[in-house]
Amino acid sequence: MATDRRVGSLACSEVLALLSDFIDGDLPLDRRREVEVHLAGCDVCERFGARFATAVAALRLSATQEP
Repeated sequence: MATDRRVGSLACSEVLALLSDFIDGDLPLDRRREVEVHLAGCDVCERFGARFATAVAALRLSATQEP
């Protein structure tokens, strides 16, 4: 990432590494809160995370639909 900002206790690169588990709800509560703090203070990660979550949801939906 061109700009690896630190917001809260996490840098953008750390949030990106945790994003899938965050969306899946697989992070421990303390780690989830750290990601939430970062996303609340980093507009770049918040926008990317929202697009990523939308894409994951669409893929999951298409995987459950019959052809």
